[in-house]
Amino acid sequence: MAYIVGWSDFNDLNFCLRWTAAYKVYTNQAKGDLGELRQTLQRGIEVVRVLGNHGLDIRLIVHLARTFERRVSIVLSALGIQTSFF
Repeated sequence: MAYIVGWSDFNDLNFCLRWTAAYKVYTNQAKGDLGELRQTLQRGIEVVRVLGNHGLDIRLIVHLARTFERRVSIVLSALGIQTSFF
């Protein structure tokens, strides 16, 4: 299966394929081509972790980092924990 990297890695079809593969492996329903399931799962992990040739645009990576930082700050603030990441 060829992969086109970038925004397409987060589209509904790729997202659905990866979750379906993960579910099949988790529930021990993986039949047939286990190599393809493994490749699908590995590609999903690479994209989410921004590893290897993830193909994500730097603007998307920065946007995600800022979003996660804001959300962590909100949770820590709600817990009464004061911290600064930068």
